[in-house]
Amino acid sequence: MSGTTSADAIIVGAGVIGLAIAEALSADGRRVHVLDRQDPHLGGASVANAGWLNPYTLAPLPSRAALRMGLTSFAKPGSPLYIRPRPSIGLASWLVRFAAATNARRFDRGRQALVALGHDGARRYLELADDVVGLRKNSDASLNIYATETGAAEAVLTDLAPIDGAGPVPDYEVLTGGEARAAEPLLTDRVGSALRIHGDLQLEPDTILTALIAGIRARGGRVDLDTEVLGLTRSGDRITGVRTSAGELTADTVVVAAGAWSPELLRPHGVRLRMEPGKGYSVGLRVDAAPHDVLAFAAEKVGAVADAGQIRLVGTMELSGVNETVDRRRVDAIVAAARPYLVPLAEAEDPAALIGEIRVGMRPMFAGGLPVMDRVDGLDGLWLSTGHGMMGVTLALSAAAALRDYIETGQRPAVLEPFRLAGA
Repeated sequence: MSGTTSADAIIVGAGVIGLAIAEALSADGRRVHVLDRQDPHLGGASVANAGWLNPYTLAPLPSRAALRMGLTSFAKPGSPLYIRPRPSIGLASWLVRFAAATNARRFDRGRQALVALGHDGARRYLELADDVVGLRKNSDASLNIYATETGAAEAVLTDLAPIDGAGPVPDYEVLTGGEARAAEPLLTDRVGSALRIHGDLQLEPDTILTALIAGIRARGGRVDLDTEVLGLTRSGDRITGVRTSAGELTADTVVVAAGAWSPELLRPHGVRLRMEPGKGYSVGLRVDAAPHDVLAFAAEKVGAVADAGQIRLVGTMELSGVNETVDRRRVDAIVAAARPYLVPLAEAEDPAALIGEIRVGMRPMFAGGLPVMDRVDGLDGLWLSTGHGMMGVTLALSAAAALRDYIETGQRPAVLEPFRLAGA
């Protein structure tokens, strides 16, 4: 198929971000062609996550709390934020810029931008579920867990503070430990209080991918999950297509949404993406139980969600370069963090015996904490959507709709103003 025109738009990357962009463009009548070297169901950030949509509590990772955590837990494999020591000028530079981004004013601006972009994400997923069979929703609320009796009330003042331009604060309840255990029998008496936020969704991640692929193909779009993109092709200052393991393809529009692998595609064309991949873990538990809501253990930075009728633990962040190897110390730390709160783990003589499937995913992150959704100046026809970190599922459909409008009209929607490539 060398030199063939495969579509109006080529999307590089079949994670949730790339598929959402393709789905949005195909809904507008564009012929789309999605390319990836492997089926996203088999691994990667889009399936190794909780499937938790928390649109109102989105926030940039750089914060004073994250900085304190990084300074106190540096090089500790069992910590929520683990930075593996390695000689890397890029990592050192990223960490310096991360520290500079942790001021309160910048955090508040970033939070406002993220919530404004993602506030209607839940509605968009529910509409997708109406259109496409197979999207599986497990809950429509999250239960944020605190060991102290005052933790939930204190969280209301910080996590649910009103945000200009982001719509009303969601409905919520502050629960005592006893009320939380009555609502969720999986919880132990270690729980001191809980904050239930209504309107948060939990969708099984693999079904999100399946639904998006089905929607694209139903409109005549192509999704090839065994085709590696080796590079971008160009003529002068215009990107004309891609070079793949199956030959060259051309298109008027190329969108790079390859997550942690985006920098290597853009580097030969003079575009430097100063990202670091943050490895996230997802640990299945072989138990005959599933939580009713998303359970987020706030201090431990670990969550528990339903997964095919069982429990899946997710969380932590590991900065160790681009690699998808499993560090068993990280897995054990996640299980140990959840054990005091979950009855099946607390009562198990050997919690490790309950561990099932382990997934890891590379979450691409810019030091400033915001993703980039922009056209690449100086290279006509080239667009970029990456750096979503832990927010990919929540932002995917809303961000895709905004980027589609930008591609179609050439006019940047106001909601995308904070997500310029130049500011990353």
